[in-house]
Amino acid sequence: MYNKRQELIIDFIKDNPKSKRKDIEFFLNQVGEQSTKMTITRDLKKLIDDGVIEKLGNAKATFKQLFVEQFKQAVKNF
Repeated sequence: MYNKRQELIIDFIKDNPKSKRKDIEFFLNQVGEQSTKMTITRDLKKLIDDGVIEKLGNAKATFKQLFVEQFKQAVKNF
């Protein structure tokens, strides 16, 4: 259902509930998953659209937060 990069994003947000895109980008680069800003933005949009994470705030103050229960259900159904 989700690729390795998206799984890493989910894990990162689980451990860092109020994460910004730049935080996620830095993390992915640290673990060897080099990704562009646009790729991460698309991944985040997919995860938001799928209801796995929630977008909090707007513009530069936007955070992503994991919906733990919904993620558990998605994994269970996978």
